[in-house]
Amino acid sequence: AYEVWRGLLRRCYSLDYQEKRAKTYEGCFVNPIWHNFQNFAYWFYNHPLRQKGWELDKDLIVRYNREYGPLRCTFIPQEVNTVTTTTKAKRDEYPLGVYKRKRNGKFVAQLGKGGNNQILLAETFDLQEAWLAYKSGKEAYM
Repeated sequence: AYEVWRGLLRRCYSLDYQEKRAKTYEGCFVNPIWHNFQNFAYWFYNHPLRQKGWELDKDLIVRYNREYGPLRCTFIPQEVNTVTTTTKAKRDEYPLGVYKRKRNGKFVAQLGKGGNNQILLAETFDLQEAWLAYKSGKEAYM
């Protein structure tokens, strides 16, 4: 519980972490109730979905959520958490699941399945085609 709590505080409040590792956490915050570790630990150990190998998630219950808190977080399998990650730092202004390759100018749609396991879904000059490939691939996987 302590390591999870420490990690969410780092993601929300460490500018160094956000700048070097995960810009997607800019603007995220922790509900004041969870500023107290004992409150977080109580929630953590009593959550009905907590199980080994599952991760704390803030995005599944409330879309585009920026708050880590007891009413907005849950536990989900690592594979599902990876698929729902936005990776905005890599994709810049492009839709979820799509980025533009610098070397050839093509749009790439890929699906993350945990760790470095990426599935290439499409590589095309058509942005809409790439995004539709990502959407279909994600729906099929989920």
